Amino acid sequence: MVVTIKKWWEQLFTPPKFYFENLFEEANYIITYRFLLFLTVALSLLGTILVIANKPVNYSLTFLAVLFSYYSLHHIKKTGEFKKTAVIVSILYAIIIEASLFLIPQNPHIIEGLWMVNNVFFAFLAVGKRSGLTIAIVHGLSMSSHYLLIFENKSDFLPNYDYQLPEIIGICLNIFAAFTVLIYFSHETIKTNKRASDQLKASAAELKNQLETINQQNQEKSVLLKEIHHRVKNNLQLIISLLRLQSREIKDEVAIGQFNEAINRIIAISLVHEKMYQSEDLSRLNLETYFTDISNDLLISTLMSNKVKVNIDFHIDKLRLKPIVPLALIFNELLSNSIKHNVDNNDLLSISVSMRQENSKYLLFEYSDNGSWKTPINKNSFGLELIEALVQQINGTIRLETNPNTKYAIHFQNIK
Repeated sequence: MVVTIKKWWEQLFTPPKFYFENLFEEANYIITYRFLLFLTVALSLLGTILVIANKPVNYSLTFLAVLFSYYSLHHIKKTGEFKKTAVIVSILYAIIIEASLFLIPQNPHIIEGLWMVNNVFFAFLAVGKRSGLTIAIVHGLSMSSHYLLIFENKSDFLPNYDYQLPEIIGICLNIFAAFTVLIYFSHETIKTNKRASDQLKASAAELKNQLETINQQNQEKSVLLKEIHHRVKNNLQLIISLLRLQSREIKDEVAIGQFNEAINRIIAISLVHEKMYQSEDLSRLNLETYFTDISNDLLISTLMSNKVKVNIDFHIDKLRLKPIVPLALIFNELLSNSIKHNVDNNDLLSISVSMRQENSKYLLFEYSDNGSWKTPINKNSFGLELIEALVQQINGTIRLETNPNTKYAIHFQNIK
C-alpha cells in the first residue's frame, strides 16, 4: 500500500518529458508544472476549509483559482508549452490576489503579501525578468495603495476582529503553503544553477581536451606539411642539378640559354617550398624576402649582380600559397626579359616590383624597369605565352606599357 502510494505520488510529481533547447528551459517547465500541481492541491484544501468557515467570497475566489490551476496543469501536461501558460498564470493569480485584497474589506489580509512574493518569484523564474519586474511593480503598488487608503480602518478593525477556528486553520495553511512554495522555488533555483555549473565545467573540460587534441593534430600536420615542402624542395633541387649536368653536354648557345631559363623557373618554384619549410606559420610567407631571393639567384646565375638593382616594395601581409608560385614565375620571366633585353647597356638597370591591395576583391602586382630594350618584344615567345597562361591561372588581367619605360600591371583576385 505504501509502495503504491509512493509510486503514485512520484508519477504525479514527475512532469511528462519534452524536448527543450537548454537546461534552464527544462527547469522552468518543471517549476511551472509543479507550482500548478501544488496550487491545485493546496487551494482545493483551502477552499474546503473556507466553505466550512462559511466565507463565500473567499472560497469563491479560491475555487476559481483551483479551476484555473487544474486547467493550466492539464494543458501543460499535454503540450509542454509552459511559457504562455506561466504568463497567464502570473497575470490571473495577480488579479485574484488583488481581488482578495480589495473586495474583502473585513479581513486582516495576512497571507496576500506572501502569495504576492510567490507570484513575483514564479514570474521571474518561469517567464523572465521583464514579467517578474512587471508583476512585482503591480503587487507593490496595490499593497501600498491598500494600506494607504484603509490603514486607519485597519487599525480600528484588527484589534476587535473575531477569528473563527476554521479561518485560523485556513490562515495557517496559507502561510505554510506560501512558505513551502518559497522554499521550493529557492531549492529549484539552487539545484538548476548547480546543474548548469556542473554542465559548464564538464563542457569546459571537454572543450579543453578537444582543443588539446586539435592543437596536437595541427602540430602533427604542420610537421608533416613542412616535411612535404622539404622533400619537394629536395626533388626540385635534384632536377636542377640534373639539368645543369645535362647542359654541360650541350654546345648550342641557344639551347644552353633555354636550359638556364628552365632552371631559373624551377629555382623560383623550389624557393617557395624552401621558405615554407623554414616558416613557423605555414599560412604566412614573407613575400619581400622570397622575391628578393628569386632576384638574387637569377642575377648570380647571369653574372649581372653589379649591373642590376631590384627594388621590391610589397604592401600586403598575407597571401595564399596558390597565387604565389604563378607570381614568382611571372616575376622570374619579367626579370629575365629585362636582363636579356638590356644586356648591352652599361648603365645601371633599375627594376621596381610592388604589390598592394587595390580593393576588397583584387590585388595589383606591378613590375617596371628603366632599361632600353635592344631587341623588339616577340609577342609569340614562350616567355610571354607563359606569363599570359600564369595570369589566367590566378584569374587576373595584364596590361603592358612601354612608354617611357616598360611597365607591367597585373590585377588578380584576392583569394581569401
